Amino acid sequence: MSTVFSVQMKEKNGISIIIPNGYIDAESQEGLEQVFEKVKASGNTKMLFNFSETKKINSTGMSLILYLLQESMNSGIKVHFSNLSRINQKLFSMIGIDEFGEMFHDEADALASFG
Repeated sequence: MSTVFSVQMKEKNGISIIIPNGYIDAESQEGLEQVFEKVKASGNTKMLFNFSETKKINSTGMSLILYLLQESMNSGIKVHFSNLSRINQKLFSMIGIDEFGEMFHDEADALASFG
């Protein structure tokens, strides 16, 4: 099934904010990896995944997120998550993704927590 996916990146106070839009699945890999490479190239050591525009994350998408989180750790980038739906919060906890970074209700709270 073909899905429409896009991802944008913005920066605020030295924090890279990644906003996936649509379904996160196998077709999302190239876009997310390209944005992650931009984060690394920027030299930012703080990154926020804002899932406010994410409709669904399937198992392949979860694997992709785990891969990016592992790469973040290897690159010394601290990660937070915001705006997760209730079901995705539960999935992140069940899979252990929440151990890679803290989850916050909204972007403002997540940004403030970086200190």
